[in-house]
Amino acid sequence: MNLFRAHFDTRHFEFEGYGNTEEQAREVCYAGWLEHCKSYNPNAEVDPDYVSKDDIAVYAIQMGKAYRDREAI
Repeated sequence: MNLFRAHFDTRHFEFEGYGNTEEQAREVCYAGWLEHCKSYNPNAEVDPDYVSKDDIAVYAIQMGKAYRDREAI
C-alpha cells in the first residue's frame, strides 16, 4: 500500500500534505498553503499565488519500508 507525500518549501516554512493518491496529497498540501495565507499573520501580506499546485512535488511512500533522502533503502 502506498501513501503519497506532497511538499514544497518557502523561505521560512516547509509545507506537507499526505493522501491516498498523488492528487489528494497535492490538494491537501495546497489547501494548507491557502489556510496559511489567510491565518499566519493577519498584518503580513502573503500572496497565495506565490505557490501553485504545479509547484508542489509529490512522491509515493511504501508502507513498511525505510527511506533515506526520499529513496527506499
